[in-house]
Amino acid sequence: MATFKKIVSVFLLVFWFAPAVSLAARLYTATEKSTITSNNQFLVDVYVDSDQSVNALSGYLEFSKEILRVVDIFEGDSIINFWIERPRQGTPGVVNFSGITPGGFTGTKHKVFSIVFEAAYPGQAVVKFSDSTALANDGLGSQLPTEVAALSLSILPSDGTSIQKMMRDENPPEPFKASIESDPNIFEGRYFLVFSTEDKGTGISHYEIREGLRGTFKRAESPYLLEDQSLTKTISLKAIDKAGNEQLIVIEKGESVSSVWEEYGWFAIMALIVMVMTLLLFIFKRR
Repeated sequence: MATFKKIVSVFLLVFWFAPAVSLAARLYTATEKSTITSNNQFLVDVYVDSDQSVNALSGYLEFSKEILRVVDIFEGDSIINFWIERPRQGTPGVVNFSGITPGGFTGTKHKVFSIVFEAAYPGQAVVKFSDSTALANDGLGSQLPTEVAALSLSILPSDGTSIQKMMRDENPPEPFKASIESDPNIFEGRYFLVFSTEDKGTGISHYEIREGLRGTFKRAESPYLLEDQSLTKTISLKAIDKAGNEQLIVIEKGESVSSVWEEYGWFAIMALIVMVMTLLLFIFKRR
């Protein structure tokens, strides 16, 4: 009888405190097949489950660098809205990531990002998380209990075939805005451009900018120090995703007559010369 009472007491104690130690977040990976032949590419998706509201994730995804090679990383359809550090291979065999989602999220199987791996050599490969953190959407940034799961892969010798894994994306990045700012603590108070957008397909590859109505576009990162500190030139900014789709915006703030002359002055000169020559020819013929 005493033993039965002890068992019941332990059961009630565990049941009573279970909500306090319940799992809050779980990070894991998934792929279509766990057995792949070498020289082939395959996709690994990174997911998060959470029964409490999460607004920030960070960590490292480690993989067997002797066997696997990162081909590309996609974060276009991620539950993360703003990346502090977009998923990237910082050091061989490690993908770093860190981002936030204002307002938080709960639920299961939220995609964080995807990686296209190439099975470079035969062997047993592992993809696992380390130093991963989930923060609660409680206004305090409280760290939540987080479980991680590893993925085991068997890479077989090549069978002579080769598969390249591609993500289909025919849509451009999301429409966006950019703003011209000035801050004494940034670029010594000079004017700079701030911009950002998302792409729900393959993810943003890079941005390109052109100051003025002529010339070529060049790569740019936000914040971008403007060359034209007089703010008289039209600014064209493109967001380009990893599939090559583009979203273009044009900023005409500060454009003036002087800027138009600067952009088109030589056209005006040529037009004036043609007009004068035509007038002189007309006068000469009348005589």
